[in-house]
Amino acid sequence: MPRYRHDSRHTRKASVLLAVLVVVSTLSLAAYQYSDMMDQEQVAAMASLRQTQARALADSGIHYAAALLSDPDSLSGTLGNNTYDNDGSFKAIQVGQIEDGRRTGRFSIVAAIPVEDAGAQKFRYGVTDESGRLNINALIASGVGLNVVHNILMKLPNMTDEIADSIINWILPSTRTPQPNGADSSYYAGLQPPYRCKNGPLDTIEELLLVRGVTSQLLFGTDYNRNGIQDSGEDTGNGFDPGWAAYLTVYSRFRNVDSDGNARLNLNDTISQSYYDNLKTALGQPAADFIVLSSQNNPQADQADSTKSDAEITQNVIKSIIQRGGKLTLTSAWDLLDTSASGKGKDVTIMVPPPPRQPGQRGGGGQPRRITVKNPLGDQSQQQQLLPTLLDKTTTKSGQELPARINVLSAPQQVLTCLTGIGTQGGLTDADVQNILQARPALSSGQPTDDIYKTTAWMYLEAKIQPRTMAALEQYITSRTQVYRVEAIGYFDEGGPTARVEAVIDTNNGKPRVMMWRDLSELGKGYNLNQ
Repeated sequence: MPRYRHDSRHTRKASVLLAVLVVVSTLSLAAYQYSDMMDQEQVAAMASLRQTQARALADSGIHYAAALLSDPDSLSGTLGNNTYDNDGSFKAIQVGQIEDGRRTGRFSIVAAIPVEDAGAQKFRYGVTDESGRLNINALIASGVGLNVVHNILMKLPNMTDEIADSIINWILPSTRTPQPNGADSSYYAGLQPPYRCKNGPLDTIEELLLVRGVTSQLLFGTDYNRNGIQDSGEDTGNGFDPGWAAYLTVYSRFRNVDSDGNARLNLNDTISQSYYDNLKTALGQPAADFIVLSSQNNPQADQADSTKSDAEITQNVIKSIIQRGGKLTLTSAWDLLDTSASGKGKDVTIMVPPPPRQPGQRGGGGQPRRITVKNPLGDQSQQQQLLPTLLDKTTTKSGQELPARINVLSAPQQVLTCLTGIGTQGGLTDADVQNILQARPALSSGQPTDDIYKTTAWMYLEAKIQPRTMAALEQYITSRTQVYRVEAIGYFDEGGPTARVEAVIDTNNGKPRVMMWRDLSELGKGYNLNQ
């Protein structure tokens, strides 16, 4: 039989099948990898979206706070004058309507409770009064002696003479003589990289890190996440240290207006009829009479008026002062109290010469008369009403803007301590600081509505600080604020990312301005809102 011969032309090679399998597998793996990558991209995109949404929620909290704080009706109505701790207005505020399938976004406005006051609850739902901090720029701008500024800075914990003088020199205009122990441009020019001493106001507190000797440890202490609360790992063995940043600011502001936002009467202006009329409207005639008469050391009545009544003579002397354009030279409204160091608060005596001798009359016209005009501001029964009005409606400084002052109603003890021992007549003592802390209303009770707390009158009436001390402190202190620090946290009920934003808001007489805004999210949530 003939043998079968294999025809190679009809052979089906298996290698083609293998190649097809390899291609299909590779494409499948590529498709799977692409699908997995797209899933990861979707997860990342959603995470980024949620983070952006959380940031928008936190930003909403800043705008919400600005609207409430700058509107007097909302401040007294919605907030009930309580900006310090107000769960109803600042806790878990929902943004938008709840819809099926959508996450519920909220924000909370939070702030730390001072360590010395904190118990189990470490934070509160509220804002922080920025005027409760010490404004370094304002100290230099006020024109007080640099030794006073130095002494104030030295009250900060861990401050040294060299650092205090270096801070002063950094802000001090180049036209003024620098402090001898502080660094100047020659020092900074030798650094790598070199830079110049600013010789101008700070833009942020963080700028102090450019000043010789100032370190992050001094400025921020152990508060690594910047929430003002002692968290795990923030005690190095010496307790929690919030750093100087907790006590300093560059954002506070003081407008030379009364509690209604109107310009105040400058007691040192030339005395005119409108000046006298405005005083009568604000304080009543007895106080207005005394203030105008106290502009003269020894007011004298005309001899022609000697036969008139005391009231008529007093008014004629006042008219004479107005016609001559008399002037007071007060350094402070506190000088008008009869216990002040100036002596201007003592009762005024008008000397009335005896009536002229009549024709045929033998001897003189009689003895000189004295008319005593009492100082109603020295009457304790009237001080409760008159003193707050005097300090609210009048001033001894010109200009609508004055260097920022410390709000003694909200300043922590460490800031109040910075005011001890300053002023030509002496500043607060440590005992005075304790009296202030005990006499002022609790911060948790909200902003006081009693008229005596609208000004620093309460420090004399309630804390018993002497008028001469009050006069020395006047340019440093206030009982009002219009600038707040707000920290808002944006989050979702269903969990997920959170955002933390901090801003400083100047309510600016109903037209709020954001003076500082920064995202603190990278430092962590900062607060356990589930407490």
